[in-house]
Amino acid sequence: FFLTTDGQRIFEQTEGLFSALESFRIQASELRGHITGVLRLGVVDQLSGHPNCHLDSALAAFVRTAPDVHIKLTVIPPNQIVQALLSGQIEAAITITPAAHHQAAIKSHMLFCEEIFLYCGDTHPFFEKSDQKISLNKIADTPYAQRDYDSTMPYDSVFLHPASASAAQMEGLLHLILSGRYIGFLPSSLADPWVAKNRVKRIRADLMSFSANIHLAYTEQALSLRMVQLFRKSVVDAHKGTAK
Repeated sequence: FFLTTDGQRIFEQTEGLFSALESFRIQASELRGHITGVLRLGVVDQLSGHPNCHLDSALAAFVRTAPDVHIKLTVIPPNQIVQALLSGQIEAAITITPAAHHQAAIKSHMLFCEEIFLYCGDTHPFFEKSDQKISLNKIADTPYAQRDYDSTMPYDSVFLHPASASAAQMEGLLHLILSGRYIGFLPSSLADPWVAKNRVKRIRADLMSFSANIHLAYTEQALSLRMVQLFRKSVVDAHKGTAK
């Protein structure tokens, strides 16, 4: 099954129409003084284990203030979130920093910082080696795994060859690293429990690490909705003091 070019255009226009109708319905209910409707949220994967991610508290606070709003939460790859926001498929997202060329259209509020390190599994040749014996040249020539969407990582230029494996989600990437056949970058909040089990270890943390800022993102149009304003307040309040 596939859509023709005209069919795809009609499909996209229909999606936009349904989104506009939903927005109108929500605004009409707000004018009557009653906040209702569907709040569609996009969230990147594997944030729940981060000690500074308080989305649960934010959701609890939001539900207390708007109990009749139906929350629809979807885990979405970072490369798809901006388009979902711009097309009106979601009202808000918890995601990495929007790309510079989208920052005029996408408004964001930084929530917390995620530390990313390079890891190997316990059966990988690097596991028993000290960092001093793992040179950048060796890392550059080692098979590695990455997320399967097109994204430029800070250390892409280090590797001599294209990625040998890929995964759509962080958990899939972890499984590839645990296989012992690949090295790869993971957020420390996901990897730390496996480090504690001695199943993975960081490689050259002195050189191969970077930070990813996690933001609440939305559009000005979405922010015109009272429920999005309340959700933004709940999220920002829940993360006070974590944006470091």
